[in-house]
Amino acid sequence: NSLENPLYSKRAHLYGLNLAKEHIIEQQSVIVVEGYLDMITPFMRGVKNVVASLGTALTLEQIKLLKRYAAEVVVVFDADKAGQSAALRSIDLLLENSLEASIVTLPAGCDPDSLVRREGVKAFTDCLERKKGFFEYKFGLLQKSHDSNSIGGKTKIAEGMLATFDKIYSEI
Repeated sequence: NSLENPLYSKRAHLYGLNLAKEHIIEQQSVIVVEGYLDMITPFMRGVKNVVASLGTALTLEQIKLLKRYAAEVVVVFDADKAGQSAALRSIDLLLENSLEASIVTLPAGCDPDSLVRREGVKAFTDCLERKKGFFEYKFGLLQKSHDSNSIGGKTKIAEGMLATFDKIYSEI
């Protein structure tokens, strides 16, 4: 948990990339988790294309690094409010950099480390199989945050989605 300094910049590194790189290239997909143990525990149990962002949100430097190895980034952050916010910020950065973004929601109170330790790696891989695309994930969060039956709520949902669509470099 080193502090940023002139010799070490967390925002430019991904924990475990040296171990996961070949698996990421092979699968063209990378799973990004928040912390060291969230990377180590699934990796030790066979999920080999996993790295940790060393914080809560992906940085532009980390995304550029990931783009060298994979086309798809699966974000697995904690299910709390901070994790959701970090996932939303990550989606926008991933889309701006033309990467396919998916989000995995873990059961309440779980992170990858605790889930694998408590319920086994199968529980974690089952969550990975239920990943949501950026559209479905963000739309769901916006619907929970705003009244979709009111004009004001619909406007807020539309504004939130349009802000994300604006990040996609595609005429379609």
